[in-house]
Amino acid sequence: MGVGIVAIIPNEKNRTQEELIRKFGCVKMDYRGKKECIPIWKIFEWEGKSYASWYMRPRYVEPERNNPRWEGIRRRLVEVMEYLGAKEVRYSSDVVFGVTPDECCSDIGFLLPHPLKKELLEPPDEDITPEPIIY
Repeated sequence: MGVGIVAIIPNEKNRTQEELIRKFGCVKMDYRGKKECIPIWKIFEWEGKSYASWYMRPRYVEPERNNPRWEGIRRRLVEVMEYLGAKEVRYSSDVVFGVTPDECCSDIGFLLPHPLKKELLEPPDEDITPEPIIY
């Protein structure tokens, strides 16, 4: 299973869950004979603000290492950030941080991860990753 990314972006434009599914899709699953659409990005409210969390996300990648995989992840984060009108991405791993408040550890409570440094969100290098990763 591994360690997953926790990427949470403020939803400054107050996009709906349906808008996010139309733009970024969902994973269609058949669970006990019932078809479900699990959103790639999930909207949630916390402390009076709206956020989107990368719900169906890849494994954790260290942004500081600047490897080709990070370029693809960064491209997706920048795209979602622009769509939501956000100026930051809060990023960490699911070892410590929950994806949404209703899915975090009850003994710790929900916390937002720290924002990524702005230079880590600069436009991706097109020579390294010409296409975004899609999950």
